[in-house]
Amino acid sequence: MARRRPVNLLALLGGAALIAIGMYLNRSGDRDGSQSASAPVEPDVTFGARRVPSGEAQFARLTVAPDVVALGSVSTCGERRNFEVALANDGDKPIRVDGWVSTCACLAPAVAPGFSIDPGDVYTLPIAVEPWNFGSQSHRIDFRVSGDGLSANAAAARLRINFEVAGPLRARPPIVMRPDRARNFAVNLDRSAADGSFVTEAFDVYGVEPRVAQILPPLEPGHGAINIDFEAIDELAQSSDAYDNPAFEWQETADGRRWKSIELTVRTSLDECQTIRVRVRNRAR
Repeated sequence: MARRRPVNLLALLGGAALIAIGMYLNRSGDRDGSQSASAPVEPDVTFGARRVPSGEAQFARLTVAPDVVALGSVSTCGERRNFEVALANDGDKPIRVDGWVSTCACLAPAVAPGFSIDPGDVYTLPIAVEPWNFGSQSHRIDFRVSGDGLSANAAAARLRINFEVAGPLRARPPIVMRPDRARNFAVNLDRSAADGSFVTEAFDVYGVEPRVAQILPPLEPGHGAINIDFEAIDELAQSSDAYDNPAFEWQETADGRRWKSIELTVRTSLDECQTIRVRVRNRAR
């Protein structure tokens, strides 16, 4: 039969005393301002980098000005609305803008990510607005950066854009994603009141540029439609001067350059909306 060993009371008391001394020493270190080498570094939520302790060199930081843009009314018709913001590196190390995350694809910086900004320099960034849904819009762009002391794709400057979408004509859908199998896709063009409601008033569709879509007969007054031909877009993208065509947006892949999107300009008989634009996106690879 197994027998219990007697508990050594003195050993237990000695262990407890050592633990208490260790806790006291830790507290004493906190009181005099010292910090353990294993203490975690406090994160900097604003810039996605560690917060630099006093006495160390400052890390590069990105700011945007203005950080809130009020565009007012943006029409679905005519030229695309564009505006510019200034990205500034107010640190003492170079910084690279790796990309951005937008709460709406209707806001698109007009340059490719991956550009660098030296300390003290300012980069002017153009941004295009594609008016999709009618009514008040409020969207945000969060910039991602990397550099000395910053983790990859660290959060940096944040931009807020407010605007109101209106127009006498609207495209449905305003942006077309290439279907997996179908060659064609139809886009409806509808007359619209200021609040976005349908207006029964006839109009004509005159043409589409580039010529990669056919004009469909209207179903009733107030309606129009175009039928996009994706094989025609592919053929146009293979032409010798395709890279010079401003309607295209390109992307580099392992198989070479391919078209990422194309902007179609639809001409109509409406004096107040002589052109309306439709964005067409290729399938992702």
